[in-house]
Amino acid sequence: MAFGHFTVNSVTAVKALVEEGMGMHVGPVWAFKEGLRSGDLVSVLPEYKLAAFPLHALFTSTAFVPAKVRSFIDAMIKSEISKKCAL
Repeated sequence: MAFGHFTVNSVTAVKALVEEGMGMHVGPVWAFKEGLRSGDLVSVLPEYKLAAFPLHALFTSTAFVPAKVRSFIDAMIKSEISKKCAL
């Protein structure tokens, strides 16, 4: 097993590292929900809550917004993640 510091910019990579026992992570609970539910992962300091952060969708200002972009934005607005991140 390798040890050291990792810097990643992907929730998927962080999840893989945590699931492989490479460390702990302060991050989105939704990404680890299944592992927490199954007992493969455990929550450390569950009473300690971090402040939520805003979620922004940025796209160019044009008359035409692609349907897949509009669909993604609409889905995020309706999602539980968006509701939990709202200030």
